[in-house]
Amino acid sequence: MAETIRESEIVTLAGTKFSPGSEILTLLARQSPEIRGDTRVWMLNDSKLWYASQNQADAYLKVDSSEAYKKGMHNAEHACIQTNMNTIIGMMEPRVSFLDLGCGNANMTIGIVKSAESKGRDVVFYPVDISPRILSVAVQNAKSEGVKTRGLNGDFELLGELLNETQPERQRVFNLGANFVNFNSDHILGLISGVMRSSDLVYFSAQISNNHNVPEIVEQYRDNPGAKGMVFGTLAHVGFSPKDLEYNARFNEKTKEVEAYAVVKDLPEKLKGTGIKPGDEIVVITSYKPSLGDFESIAKKYFDGKLISDPEMTYFAFLGKKKKPGLRL
Repeated sequence: MAETIRESEIVTLAGTKFSPGSEILTLLARQSPEIRGDTRVWMLNDSKLWYASQNQADAYLKVDSSEAYKKGMHNAEHACIQTNMNTIIGMMEPRVSFLDLGCGNANMTIGIVKSAESKGRDVVFYPVDISPRILSVAVQNAKSEGVKTRGLNGDFELLGELLNETQPERQRVFNLGANFVNFNSDHILGLISGVMRSSDLVYFSAQISNNHNVPEIVEQYRDNPGAKGMVFGTLAHVGFSPKDLEYNARFNEKTKEVEAYAVVKDLPEKLKGTGIKPGDEIVVITSYKPSLGDFESIAKKYFDGKLISDPEMTYFAFLGKKKKPGLRL
């Protein structure tokens, strides 16, 4: 790929388009509801479904506007990055391809890129998102800051296609950030480790749960119009309307995940053959909130590196390189 990057360029990757309605119906057909006490629970927690329409994408872009979320996870993540900026940049080589996997509005990552540039790094920024709407916001934000950018529209789990768009002579920084909590950790970290070279760098993070902060964490999702819009928007693909549903959120102690879900109050006619019944719950969003020990253990299973945190030690990130052969635990 040529060294010159057009700032506003967006490349659409192959193999990422899907029909969310068909995908949801397929997921439902493959499962039986989980029985929790007297309640039947269906799981539709595939993060690719959360941004499938512009309305869902716009709802996601408003998640940070929730005061509880902003004071909790958003501000803690920002503090973690700002407190450890010199450490992050110190592990970057002079020439970097910075891949922001699931970029959102990219504002936090753009801050890292700008700081790296101020320290003499030559950075090409690759925001990656499955939603064209979200990606366009990220690219515009980067462009307004004068960052050299090439937006990649597609499924960031297709890492081979992403890397074909980067310059092979540069160090690659894989920024998974807080998206780590939306995936099976072994799956996503295994994918990234599998394509990393010894010089490449990975960064991912999570809000840490403990015996005291779970109610505050849940409130960040329960009192969040953006999260509610993502849940209702996902279920709209198969015919649900807001009047059919009631939104809520809770913490699953077994999985250490926040679950944002809808209670079915009324069932649209077209869904009466799916097995869903009024009173059932449909979990759409799950967000992993590991203990510090669990977070460190899964990180060091795949990578050599260090833990960093915000000053309050409520939000942790891992910064590291691919584990050397023979050292995987």
